[in-house]
Amino acid sequence: MRVAGSAQTSSSVKSGAISVAGRLRRADNRRMEFVRSLFGQFCADEDDVEVRSMMSYSMVIGSYFVAVDHDDRTRSQVLQLAIDHLLR
Repeated sequence: MRVAGSAQTSSSVKSGAISVAGRLRRADNRRMEFVRSLFGQFCADEDDVEVRSMMSYSMVIGSYFVAVDHDDRTRSQVLQLAIDHLLR
């Protein structure tokens, strides 16, 4: 099957998507290892390190996709509160 306006077949498109997904996974894994190393400096519990790492990474990556109001706080204030909570 040809993609309109392209000489690529559906199998080559699929192969390219798998390649991109693999690179993204490797990059995310490197970033998470870095975040884990930071939390590991003051958290002894491995589960705590993993949870804090996942929450902080998700907050950084996903906060741009969440369009909500925060009553009398700014987005920056709420993100700072979240960071302060994660660093307890």
